[in-house]
Amino acid sequence: ALLSAAAAPTVAGYEVLGKLGEGGMGVVYRARQAGLNRDVALKLVLPVDAPPARWAHRFRAEAEALAAVRHPHVVQVFATGEAQGRTFLALEYLPGGSLSDRLKTGGRLPPADAARLVEKLARGVQVAHDLGIVHRDLKPANVLFDAAGEPKITDFGLAKRLAADVTATQAVMGTPAYMAPEQARGDNRFVGPPADVWALGVILYQCLTGRRPFPGDTAETVLHRLTHFEPASVRAIVPEVPRDLEQVCRKCLEKAPHDRYPTASELADDLGRFLAGRPVSVRPPGATERVARWVRRNPTRAVAYALTAAICLLVGFAAAVTRLWQESEAARAEAVAANDRLAEESRRLADEKRVTEGVRDRLADESRQLAAEKATAEAARDRAARFEYARTVEVALRDWQAGNFDLARAYLAA
Repeated sequence: ALLSAAAAPTVAGYEVLGKLGEGGMGVVYRARQAGLNRDVALKLVLPVDAPPARWAHRFRAEAEALAAVRHPHVVQVFATGEAQGRTFLALEYLPGGSLSDRLKTGGRLPPADAARLVEKLARGVQVAHDLGIVHRDLKPANVLFDAAGEPKITDFGLAKRLAADVTATQAVMGTPAYMAPEQARGDNRFVGPPADVWALGVILYQCLTGRRPFPGDTAETVLHRLTHFEPASVRAIVPEVPRDLEQVCRKCLEKAPHDRYPTASELADDLGRFLAGRPVSVRPPGATERVARWVRRNPTRAVAYALTAAICLLVGFAAAVTRLWQESEAARAEAVAANDRLAEESRRLADEKRVTEGVRDRLADESRQLAAEKATAEAARDRAARFEYARTVEVALRDWQAGNFDLARAYLAA
């Protein structure tokens, strides 16, 4: 959008030509850099009512993160400074639009194009990871194209340096649809490179299917689905997607970080193998592995199911023993009514009855013990639920006090 001279900000050494867009922290302008006579994307921090020090800190963090990463698929920082009390970044100008716009207008990509795109992004992400930087907000809107159509990652405003992270422990950072489960839970101490691998998997899924793996009308709906449910199979939506590429996408979207690709470069390598027509490293998990992963994700439910099964088995066993006891009683009654020649047989049946009663008593004791263990497990589950409730309210209070009202409401609604 063209700007009038009065509306355009004044930045020494740059001629502001127009407005490119606006994000959560800053406004981006197209500008001409004097002397070098080149177009740049000039990003200025917004003059917001939030504490300026916080915005400035985030902005400086983005500048440091971007400046540290040198890769053909990461946007380049030319300069940083201040103008009229506002911090600015002079970035490489990318006229090709965003991946988000391309997906909205053109729909899903052919499988090979999607794999090639995400491979390039993964290579750039790996360079950032090698420098101890996790992006934490990878999404199609943060993937821009240069004049030659090459994709570049931008907007490191939420980047986390592993050596010195200043984010609050339970602050939920990022865009809900592209957050990893550990990121959605606010476990930022555990948000590392696997979170970016997850986001790359979401981007790959969206490029292949034309939709996100965890849709929802509200942030809390999206967060609930991505933490508790599996996404629809890529091939169930687009059957022509090759099975190997679906498996690569599935590997990125594993709930547990250690089940995903360990590094972005390993993801890129697998995509390279797919593009070269070679087998990828991942294979569909077997039934045992799927059950084990479900148990890891749902330990409380797994224990409850196991206890229920054990109780059912014991009840069935007790019923069988009782039935045997009843049969022995009938035999004893018949023996008592018989003549003296059956007396010895009657005594034998009486002995069997005593043995059976001993078994029944032991089963009764075991049943009482299981009932006590069940009560203990239920009490532990109740304590865990109360603790989780208190923790959620505490996190909501922190977000409310920090001004993150939508996020606080989302926590309270959950």
